[in-house]
Amino acid sequence: MTNMKFVGLFFAIAMTIQLSCVSQCEGQTGMKIKVNNRGLRFVTDIVKTMAQSYVTSNSNLGSHSGRYSIASYNFNSIRVTRFSFGNIGITTSSPNVITLRIRSASFAIAGNWNINYRVWFVSVNNDGSFTADATGVDLTLSMRVGRDRNGRPTISSTSSCLANIGNMNTRVSGSGFSFLYNILLRFNSNRVRNTFAARICPTVKSAIQIRANSILRNLNVNYALTTTTSIDLALSRPPTTASNQVTVFSRGRCFPTNTRSMTIPVTAENLPSFQMTSSHMIRMIVGDYVINTFLYVQWVLGSWDFWFEPDALAGFPPTGLENVLGNRPLRFFVHPSESPVARTTSENVNITAKFDLVTFVVAENGRLNDVLNISIAASLTGNVTVENGNLRGQIGSITTKSTVSSSKIGVPIPVVLVNQIVNEIAQRLLPRLNAVSMTQKTISLPLGFAASNVVVNKVEHGLEIAADMSYAG
Repeated sequence: MTNMKFVGLFFAIAMTIQLSCVSQCEGQTGMKIKVNNRGLRFVTDIVKTMAQSYVTSNSNLGSHSGRYSIASYNFNSIRVTRFSFGNIGITTSSPNVITLRIRSASFAIAGNWNINYRVWFVSVNNDGSFTADATGVDLTLSMRVGRDRNGRPTISSTSSCLANIGNMNTRVSGSGFSFLYNILLRFNSNRVRNTFAARICPTVKSAIQIRANSILRNLNVNYALTTTTSIDLALSRPPTTASNQVTVFSRGRCFPTNTRSMTIPVTAENLPSFQMTSSHMIRMIVGDYVINTFLYVQWVLGSWDFWFEPDALAGFPPTGLENVLGNRPLRFFVHPSESPVARTTSENVNITAKFDLVTFVVAENGRLNDVLNISIAASLTGNVTVENGNLRGQIGSITTKSTVSSSKIGVPIPVVLVNQIVNEIAQRLLPRLNAVSMTQKTISLPLGFAASNVVVNKVEHGLEIAADMSYAG
């Protein structure tokens, strides 16, 4: 049984929308992932948790200078000492805008201050430290999502940003005139509050432009499916947004891990539309393109080549060739003459393949002498199910049509004998084909995440997968 543990991989794309690529895969789309309003709420909770940690550990807000009446002032070494998001939500709108709304947040900051002013001919310079507590903080920020030329996502803030502080209490200390400055601050509390509120949008926009895009530019978009095969999950086109949903388009191109630039002669067809109407957080379409690029890579790497050793042929029925071949042991080698091709329907997954079945006689000195080559056109029928949250694919049947392409036996080979050999090999080949797994190295969910209610639905030219997510971090 083939374990196709894609859930963690696809969730990583869908949750973060963090999805270089060689030129030949530009524009090819093998997968698309849709996150609905339940998924967006889940993402919001995760972002809230992660951002809470980031704000408190990266709290340097720099400095702010200004002038009021006859005084010049400066607040510097400003840092966040406490932060609470309050209520946070994410909404989407067409064509590619995500809006972040924070309501009733609160924070505390601390830092140093300096003030300079002249009274008549006397210059006064005071400094010290300050603390400030703000409550009722609201922020509405719209961001535009896109992709760069390497297929990685980008986030840019729009001109739409509104920030407000409901209440703010600021106190200074460290100077003999601190009591006087605190009285002035209370009388000018609205001005102080508006000054700090005006800093929120530029600070958040700068963090998005510098920090977020720095992370996105360095994302690893290649993931290992097996010890020898990886998949390129870079964006094939910019994400799209609509009312309470985000759709991400990924290349889904498999390639040999050590030869990323290899040309994969597989063309992506148009992905089918989403058909399930479930309320799952995440739905995705995995197109036949993904499956066929995987099959091609396995063919190039020789994963479909099978030797049947003498001990693997125990119970093999007599072929009638033993006497002709001097009763020497036989060995069989199965090799696809071209890459298998898969096509998904609403009923099953069909794979067509062409194999060469070579019969060897083992000489007394151990040398292998090829005596018979049979060309096989095979049709394999399989299915994909869900077991313990994992996708599992299994080939259920093989039908074959065989012809003798070359023979050194010297006598005609009856068709019935050819079919006997091919059918016996096919039955022994079936479990080996099912053992060619996409998860010799599995892709697990990030720590703390779990998938549930996984459902798979076969559609024309792809698989539709839906899942809910939870986080215990």
